[in-house]
Amino acid sequence: MEQLLQRLSTSKRVTWLTSQAVVLATACFYGLMLPLTMPDPAYGLFRFPDLKPVQMVGLCVALALPVLLVRRLPATVFAAILGESLLGDAFGARPLIMFVLLIGLGGYLAVRRPKAAAVGSVAGVVAACVNEIHVPGQNVGDVAQWAGGLALWFAVAWVFGGGVSQTP
Repeated sequence: MEQLLQRLSTSKRVTWLTSQAVVLATACFYGLMLPLTMPDPAYGLFRFPDLKPVQMVGLCVALALPVLLVRRLPATVFAAILGESLLGDAFGARPLIMFVLLIGLGGYLAVRRPKAAAVGSVAGVVAACVNEIHVPGQNVGDVAQWAGGLALWFAVAWVFGGGVSQTP
């Protein structure tokens, strides 16, 4: 029995299934949290008041689909989610979950492509500044504080991701 458990725990198939389950769970969590992390729910998702609940779910699913490709195209998925955050800013939507996902993707990208993760992290902080500067009542100090905190989280993710890629 012990040998069977050891064989299963080191099996490539089990590892692949586990990683696919984590990616699927992340995509589902991201899609569910998009409408829930909106700062002003009075506008509805992306300020489209004519969207019915089914259409909003469809939009959230469509926005979460790139996450499913993270194992094959991590830099492209990072760029897609970064684009979603900038596009969301154009429509007045600023869901916090996008930046939480970007930090996680930045750490994953640091494992696979450290230089791309560093560039992506800087782009993520710039996108956060662009998102935050449009919020009424925000001053430059608030935006700088938000960007500094986000930069710290990106740096931590990058360091941990780089540490994972360096372990034998």
